[in-house]
Amino acid sequence: MNLTAEQLDTLRHMLGINTPTDAQPKPYRNYAAVNPGDAHYVELAALGAVELGGHSGSYDYYHCTEAGKLA
Repeated sequence: MNLTAEQLDTLRHMLGINTPTDAQPKPYRNYAAVNPGDAHYVELAALGAVELGGHSGSYDYYHCTEAGKLA
């Protein structure tokens, strides 16, 4: 899976491992709450890096797939 630096940063943020000073980052979450139809997440879903987990209120919730975690 070829992802851009921005896409990889999004996945790291979703997992809570986007702090550059962490010697060995430990994921502590796996979600993002975004506006429905957010093009960035729709593209990540088409690539297989994230999947739509559901809707709540005015947000879509996405989770990293195993492939997204490995990336």
